[in-house]
Formats: sequence, C-alpha cells, structure tokens
Amino acid sequence: RIGRADHPALLGRPKKDMHVVGAFGFLALTFCQFLSSWGLSVVTGASIATTVARLASEPSEASEASDAIEEEEAPACPEIDSANFNAISHGMRELAEASFLAGGKGLLLLAGEQKAGSTELFQILTQHPQLYSAGKKELHFWDSNNVVDDCRLQRYLAMFPEAIPEGSRYVDGTPNVLCDPLAAQNTAKLFPSSLRVVASIRDPIDRAFADWDMHRRLGAELRSFNEAVMQELPFAKECAEMEDSYFQNLQNSSALDEIEADFYTKCRIALGHRCVYGHGPHASPACKGYLAKGLAAIQVKIWRRHHGDDAVTVVKSEDYFATSSAPDSNAALVNFSAPIFEFLGLEPLSAVEKVASDCNCSHDFDLGRDNMADELSREVRQEMQNFFGTTMKRLFEMSGLAWSGW
Repeated sequence: RIGRADHPALLGRPKKDMHVVGAFGFLALTFCQFLSSWGLSVVTGASIATTVARLASEPSEASEASDAIEEEEAPACPEIDSANFNAISHGMRELAEASFLAGGKGLLLLAGEQKAGSTELFQILTQHPQLYSAGKKELHFWDSNNVVDDCRLQRYLAMFPEAIPEGSRYVDGTPNVLCDPLAAQNTAKLFPSSLRVVASIRDPIDRAFADWDMHRRLGAELRSFNEAVMQELPFAKECAEMEDSYFQNLQNSSALDEIEADFYTKCRIALGHRCVYGHGPHASPACKGYLAKGLAAIQVKIWRRHHGDDAVTVVKSEDYFATSSAPDSNAALVNFSAPIFEFLGLEPLSAVEKVASDCNCSHDFDLGRDNMADELSREVRQEMQNFFGTTMKRLFEMSGLAWSGW
C-alpha cells in the first residue's frame, strides 16, 4: 500500500520515488514476517503512521530537483503527528461543507464490495449527467491506512471538477471502504448529511473465489482455493463473532465503538499478518480477506449506524450480471439502474450504454462459477456456507434482497 503512486500521502512524488518506497515496504514486510516466525513483533500502528508520514514528507536526495519543480505546483503536506493520525479538525468540516454541500451537491461512495461488479457499476452510474467522477474510479483516500488532514483533504477535493451543477454529486468508486469502520466514522464527521453510499454485494462464496482468482493471476497467491479458505477460516470466525456481538449490542453505543475498533484492527488492517503460511524468510500472509470481506451485514450496518439507514443502499451484483444475458440489455440496464438513481434523488436515464468491461473470468458470472466448481471441494463449500449463513440472513433482513442459495 505504501508503494501506491496514487496514495494520498504520496501524491506529487516522482514515480522513481515510488519504486524506492515500494522496495522499502516489501523488504520491511519480509523482514517482519521472518521475525514473526520466531515469535517476535516489531511493527505497531503508530510506527506505520509515522513511517507513512515520513515517506510522504521527506524527499529522497536523488529526486530533489524534480521535487522542487513539483512543489511549485503542489506544496508538500506537513509531516503528520502520529498522535493525531486520522484526526478530524473543525477546519476540515468547514472545507468539506464548502466544497460538497454548497449548491445542494454531495458525495457518492461506491463503497464495495471488492470483486462485486463495482467497476461496471461505476461506468454505468457516471453516464448520468449529474454524477461527476475525478477521472478515475478508485481514489483510495478513505482507506484505513490513508491520512486524513486539512492538506490531504484539499488534495482529495481538488481531484474533482471545481464547478458542477446544483443538485449534482461527485463519485468515488473505491470498493474497499465498505469493510473499513474508520472510513465510515471519518466520512460521517465530514459529511453528516450529504453522503450517499451504494454497497454492491455479491454471493460471498462467488466473491471469495473471484478475490482468490485475482490474487492468483497477479502472482500473489500460490495456494489452492480450498487451502487458502481453510487457513483463513479460524481467524475469520473471530470476525464473524464480532458481527454477532455487534448485532447483539445495537442499543449500546460504547460497545459498538469498541467492536468497530476491534474489527478495524483485527479484520481490516492487521488481518493479513495475523496468520502466515511457509516458514522463515519464505513466510507470506495467509489471511487475504477472502472470508472476512464477505461479512457484509456488519459492514453495511456500521455505515448505516454512522450515516443513517436512508443514506446507504444495497445492490445485488448478480442483478447487474444478469443484464448482459437479457434479450434487451439496454432496457435491462435502465431497469437495473433506475432504483439507484431514485435513491440518489436523480431522474433515471432513458438509455444506458453497455459498458466495455476489461474484466476477465473472475468477473464473468457464469464462467467464474464454472471455474470455481473445479477448485472448490464439497467439504470446503459446506464450511463456507456455514460461515456466511448468518451474515446473509441479516443482510436479507436489512435490505429485503435475497441471494440464490441463501
């Protein structure tokens, strides 16, 4: 994550710096995994925050000249005080209100899930003349490891067009924010009434397989799907227990705050390093969120707690996938998108252009399921059905939407 060139903490840094930063992050991660295999712990949340802040504010000697040029266009944000990491100031609220609330404007987050058709949904919704993007889908500003302060908020806002018509909305299509309690909390402080959230939810077993397949194709996953699921399952069950506790304490605000903090730490930012496979220098994270990211009920409930039930809607990604095989795909897309535009207070489109997706088999609904049938054993499927059964029941009760087989 630190090596992402579009990470808000690193905006404005030359690309050659990104290779240095990325290499540093990879070597540090490998070293820490090696020490972890011997029972040692060397990384803390504060040290991560301090490291991101230092990397964002201290240019390398090799790029001093090009940094000087870029600083004329976008001065570097000040170093972050790790004690106030992600703190929300009064000035930030005023800035957000002036940028997003003036003229009845607002922000739309296509918050998730990952591998649930959010790319296609973004391309469909941004065909509306009152929805404006920053020119790309995923901005990765609200993710847990990102920095939220006055300077970086200004840079985030500057990504969007300066002037849009009254009643229009800006669109940020970063799907991972759905499973991020901190993002829900921060956006609620900045946009207490103007934010709208669309959560695109997919059958959790299909979503987990698509996530695994993406990692496999990127060379970041060498295990079989069965092996990956079973190695994550004991840790993901802890996250499912947090969901149970969350729904049992809906009238206890302090308990909900504690559960959100625990979920954020154990099931979001630190999940990948709580379990490893391999040994010594060859150890790699075993928990990639294939299961934890599919606990949609607690994720949707957290966002509704902070923004209100009317500000968060749930969409079935299977309904979008079905439009591609409909006899009249244009009419199917119009019907699919109409309730979303109504939720946003916008007039529906009379015609929706079929998107030219660059997705592969993990996004192709039928082909993805055919491939999964060859990879998923009956025993592991049963384990996944048992694991996701309760969260899917809760999701049905919250949204009124039913997924086949659940």
